[in-house]
Amino acid sequence: NLGVKCALYHAGLSLEERKKSHTMFLEDKVQVVVATVAFGMGIDKPDVRRIIHYGAPRDIESYYQEIGRAGRDGLPSKCIVFFSNGDLVSNKYFLKDISNPLFLQHKTDMLNKMQHYLSSTRCRRKLLLAHFAGAEADMVGGVPHCCDNCTRRLNQDKAKDAKQVQTNKDGKTNYTKEARLLFDVVMGTKQRYGITVPIAVLRGSCSQKVPDYLKKSIYFGTGKHKTEAFWKAFARLLQSEGYLQEKAIHNSGMPKGAATRFISSIVLTEKAKEWTRGSEELLLEPTTELADMEAPRPVAKPQVLPKTVAPRLPVPATGFADIIESRQKAKMEDEDSFLALTRNEEPSEDEKLRSELYAQLVELRNRMASECGYAPYMVFNNRILLTIAQACPTSLERLGKVEGVSEAKLNKFGGRVVEVVSQFCKDRGLQPSDDQDEVSTNASSCQNDSLNYLMQELNDTQRVTYLLYRKSQNVTGIATSRGLAVSTVIGHLTEAIKVGLPVDLESLGVTTEILEAVTNAVMNLSGDIGRLTPIKDLCPEHVEFNHIKAVLAYLQAKYGIENSRLNLPKTLTSSVTGSRKTASERPKPAEEKQVVAEDAAPRTRSEKRGVSTEQLMTVSKKMKSSSLFRK
Repeated sequence: NLGVKCALYHAGLSLEERKKSHTMFLEDKVQVVVATVAFGMGIDKPDVRRIIHYGAPRDIESYYQEIGRAGRDGLPSKCIVFFSNGDLVSNKYFLKDISNPLFLQHKTDMLNKMQHYLSSTRCRRKLLLAHFAGAEADMVGGVPHCCDNCTRRLNQDKAKDAKQVQTNKDGKTNYTKEARLLFDVVMGTKQRYGITVPIAVLRGSCSQKVPDYLKKSIYFGTGKHKTEAFWKAFARLLQSEGYLQEKAIHNSGMPKGAATRFISSIVLTEKAKEWTRGSEELLLEPTTELADMEAPRPVAKPQVLPKTVAPRLPVPATGFADIIESRQKAKMEDEDSFLALTRNEEPSEDEKLRSELYAQLVELRNRMASECGYAPYMVFNNRILLTIAQACPTSLERLGKVEGVSEAKLNKFGGRVVEVVSQFCKDRGLQPSDDQDEVSTNASSCQNDSLNYLMQELNDTQRVTYLLYRKSQNVTGIATSRGLAVSTVIGHLTEAIKVGLPVDLESLGVTTEILEAVTNAVMNLSGDIGRLTPIKDLCPEHVEFNHIKAVLAYLQAKYGIENSRLNLPKTLTSSVTGSRKTASERPKPAEEKQVVAEDAAPRTRSEKRGVSTEQLMTVSKKMKSSSLFRK
């Protein structure tokens, strides 16, 4: 028993049991759920720290969706896959029931891409991004904690084993001889078979699977200097590099027994045929399988055994987890394990106290969420709690300055939070921070850059639009360059406003007058923003739907939202109740206009974090298209 609170979720459980597991996980009453993929796809929980696949995912696109549930709060998360080649064989078996030949080939290709992702020594983030974004993937990878391959490569000695493995400076191996042998044999078999028969010919096998005419081939036995495992791994590498392709064969018309399994043949692609006609060497980066096979084996030192050797004791089942842990630790110790996102340095006394306060805040947050029937992150997410633990606000006024604490949350939960913080500081002698700007900066560093967090809440296309906006702030130009409608670009930027990214409302055509008009319309509707048309009807004619969307995003970021209704402060609501005059019909004192204009610039939300435009552009170059590809 490892002492981890966990629950189960699968189709064999009753509906009541499944709901219980789901609720307990959302409310942080259990730390782990062992479940089918369907459970994970239905999770809307921002603070998922680990996603572990026990078995190879069925294809690269499914895997991308599944791991997208991790780290939505912007804090470090880990995605781990345990697999064997047998998993991939099982996944291929289930393709036999697909009746559409084109779809069958597509699923086969996706499964092979998944296989390449799992066995490759390249940057895994780059491989994922390349599938969706093509050339943009070149900007990704090669930094610490990007993936296990990047971390391993950064820490290994480039000169290690240079004499034993023929590699160039890019870590590629010369596979010219092996490729020509395999290509010739595949062509010699008239591309009728899967990879097993060509490999058997190369190995000089007398198996009944090898036709007699192939046993007389000039290539029979020419590859016996390599193991069968090598040739299979090498064939998979050639598939992933686009030299070989697995052609799925539809079951219709096949013998009765053949319809019970997945059938395919290996063929040369045009890329391979073109290479065979030339004289260039074939330099490829080996997969993990090939790298392990070609790595030099340590020379065993002679040793004198005692006359009597004690028999090995059976390993108790309860010690299995400890054995795995020790083996993994030994394996990863020399390469700065990618599972460790930070060094295990001894924290200072102040850091220990703030960690303890953070734990108490998490416990309080969970209690308040349970009392209100909310998911914990809907009260305060982990990022906000980290900032509170850093700032130690001992008054509602100071708590209200913490980024992400809306006025509604301050009124509803602030008193209890301040009480816990004040009591902790009094009992443990922890001093609150005097400089709010410094607190924001420190909190940002604890969260691996707050800008990373904010941009991670956008989807791929919204992020691209936002990065272009930061360069030019020209909405029309962005729409033209991306081939999108202006309304779509504004929609992307309103999402950026909602998560707190700096956007100038005036660049979206929102003047102070429009801001006031839309705000008053929303007030008259008691904060209901479920439909835009009623709001539009209460605004001057020149106010467009795009303007309304931008203002609503700003109000949502400022006050929060619940059930399609803004959490507006009561004083603000009562001040306009019964008034349906538009902004143009009311007097606008200069002082009031200045305050509104200042509030109407959400860019101050990120500036408080100390994030400059230069930092934003630097970050943007490292995480071009997807939240998965950030260090």
